[in-house]
Amino acid sequence: MAEALSAASGVAGLISLSVQLFDGCVKGFVLLSAAQGLGSRAEVFNCQLEWEHYHLHRWASVVGLFKEPPELNVPNLPLAERTLRTLEQILTNAEQLRTHYDLTIDVTDEELKSIQSPKRLFGGILNSAAHTFVSDTAKVYQRRVSSWKKLKWAAVDQQKLASLIQDIHFFNEQLRSTLHRVEESQYRGASSDTLRSIITQTNDEKLLQVVANKLSSFDAAVQASARLKQRGLLLEVWQEQDQNDDGDTSTLVARTDGIMPRSSPTSSNQTMKRKVLPVKRAPRSSCLLDFKLLRRTEDKTNIGVIREMAIFDQAQVILEWKGLPEHLEKRLKHRVEAVADFLSGVNDPTFHSLTCLGYVKEPKTSNYAYVFQPPLKESFSTKTLADLLQGDIVLPSINQRLTLAATLFETVLQFHTAGWLHKSIRSDNILFFQPADRPWTGTHSLPDAYLGGYDFARSDNILETTEPPVGHEPARLYRHPLSLTRERMAYCKAFDLYSLGCVLLEVGLWRPMLVMLADWTQQKPSGKNDYCLPPRSVIVDPSTVSNWHLILEEKESFLTSTQSGCIADELRFCMGDRYSRIVSDCLSEASKLITEGDEEEEEQDDSGRESSLDIQIASLRALRSMLEHV
Repeated sequence: MAEALSAASGVAGLISLSVQLFDGCVKGFVLLSAAQGLGSRAEVFNCQLEWEHYHLHRWASVVGLFKEPPELNVPNLPLAERTLRTLEQILTNAEQLRTHYDLTIDVTDEELKSIQSPKRLFGGILNSAAHTFVSDTAKVYQRRVSSWKKLKWAAVDQQKLASLIQDIHFFNEQLRSTLHRVEESQYRGASSDTLRSIITQTNDEKLLQVVANKLSSFDAAVQASARLKQRGLLLEVWQEQDQNDDGDTSTLVARTDGIMPRSSPTSSNQTMKRKVLPVKRAPRSSCLLDFKLLRRTEDKTNIGVIREMAIFDQAQVILEWKGLPEHLEKRLKHRVEAVADFLSGVNDPTFHSLTCLGYVKEPKTSNYAYVFQPPLKESFSTKTLADLLQGDIVLPSINQRLTLAATLFETVLQFHTAGWLHKSIRSDNILFFQPADRPWTGTHSLPDAYLGGYDFARSDNILETTEPPVGHEPARLYRHPLSLTRERMAYCKAFDLYSLGCVLLEVGLWRPMLVMLADWTQQKPSGKNDYCLPPRSVIVDPSTVSNWHLILEEKESFLTSTQSGCIADELRFCMGDRYSRIVSDCLSEASKLITEGDEEEEEQDDSGRESSLDIQIASLRALRSMLEHV
């Protein structure tokens, strides 16, 4: 009994000591971040300090140091205590900074009177984990037992500062290694989610450069999004469209706080008070390619989305045409350039997109084409998802369909994080390639999927002019009703999610949306109490459909019906409850825009600002988890 009490007392003492050491680490992070004397080097260094401080806080939260009474739920208590002690010495011992890192810092007589909210990495970021981080840091300051004296750098060296950050990161990683497996996974997930929130909510080019290149990350895909968004900013994607119809004057919104302007999709005609500055276009190499080097296999001049194979500069390429109305060409031709520039920087595999070489303009017309490099060098054939869904060409397994769904989710999440909207997510814009000598019929596995169709893509910016898609009727099947009316709302992430939900429904049931809807409209008048999916062998030619108005009118009823044998029941049967919920979340997110309260009520609910992004993160994790257990 005495031994048990002694052991319990020892554990309690270790926990109490760990809390003290953790508080010392927080003190070191705060004082080093506030220290003067770094000059221009403070930008990167302070962001790195904030990020490592955040990870220490995440570890402390996971193991229970903020509970009452505090806990230390790690398998190896002595290792955790030793690591905290070492980290506390690095962060608070001026002599050790001088001896080990050749960094001289003076302790002043001035007391730190209050904790300032982080101004760089977490300044204004709307993320629950970031909010808790700021709040808990303030709690540590409030329970201090002695004054915190401000610091001032006396002698610093860039490489020595980098070594200091490297060592801080090493000991943070050592603390992470003490976590249980499930908790470690949660730790990594929270880190990636927070970094993604920072990228999504900032327009600060310098901050994005730090995030992309100077911060430790568990997810390279997140930092790839940061690089792409930074590229968009450098290419001046975040600009207000021309002030007059001639497109002579371009303007740029002055960003004073680095945070994106808040947009409300329910009030697309609202005006914002903003300072407008004339744009000085940064010199950059144009993505306009020489049309004379293009050899086309067939004439394609219609306005709309047209995809074709061609030869450019003796190499096989894929063209995606975009026709501009003549009266809007002066205004929108700059967007074609911007999209081509942007897509040329999409080189990370997590974007699942073809490499864009640039664009061409057809002489004497207002037709433009993005030029893409195919993923295969040898002779190949290509099909769209819409092609594969027709009949029984391919019958992929559940694993393959889940993989395809996860690929599409990752692609959309990456583009949304980088600050872009796709606006044309549908099955005929999802491409597959395989060698020409391999038949598609009877294929037992799906090739890698690539998302195309960037003809209406644009930055997710309240100041961007919305270009209404003028696509064919089948394309309207994938668009949310709120984006189709004359009083349509400004396009937003939730509308992309709706389109993705429609595609995921097709993937889950492996049937085209048009076939299912055409069948639904025929069965509904019969008065049947349930709905049966049409056979996979049924093929509907869009050009033969005469009742488009009725099909589009019945679409929402088809998607949301709860009657026996409804489409949701069929999807649950084919793919399971979790997949069905993911599709439902995608389809319903945009509808929440109608029920949002007024602006004041909306501002009170900061957590709802990035709900579309949160849904994508959670859905992608769920799909990957399902793949692991199928």
